[in-house]
Amino acid sequence: MQPDQLMTRSLRESPRGRALAQIMATALDAVDPDRAVRRFLRRDHDALYVGDRAYDVRRLTRIFVVGAGKAGAPMAAAAADILAARPQAMQLRYLQTLSNIAGDRTNTIVFPMPGELLNLLMRHDKPGE
Repeated sequence: MQPDQLMTRSLRESPRGRALAQIMATALDAVDPDRAVRRFLRRDHDALYVGDRAYDVRRLTRIFVVGAGKAGAPMAAAAADILAARPQAMQLRYLQTLSNIAGDRTNTIVFPMPGELLNLLMRHDKPGE
């Protein structure tokens, strides 16, 4: 993020406003889900690097990406982009995963859903909207 995007009137008027905007921009970049994944996960031909460890992807039959929370979807998208030799080769398979979980005799299934969709559904239920 560019510090100029964060410059409010009060920051422009402050003698340290530019420095504060730079600090905030750096902090926001540090927690960006895409950048966070790309700092620790990279692929170089047949080698997959996770942090400092390298794995030969030719010896791997499946790779599981597990995530949760608000940043789960953008982090999974970044991981899919890195892991897929071709973007169309990567598939998100929620239904197959749910089917596998259901066979494990669990009594809780977590189904990821975009928050925007839930907000839309909640607004739709309110009378007069």
